[in-house]
Amino acid sequence: MSTFLNDFKLFFNMIFELMGTFYNWLISTVVGEIILFTILIAIFIGIIYAIINMKN
Repeated sequence: MSTFLNDFKLFFNMIFELMGTFYNWLISTVVGEIILFTILIAIFIGIIYAIINMKN
């Protein structure tokens, strides 16, 4: 059981490290900043659309 938990911990550490590396790339390059900005705009428009849809 302890080897399973160690493997599970290693797996999640790798995933979080990859996410951190990807996030650092996104915020440090122009292309990454454009991608982040586009995603934020899409989320904002989606939230506004959902709010408008709830009123109908």
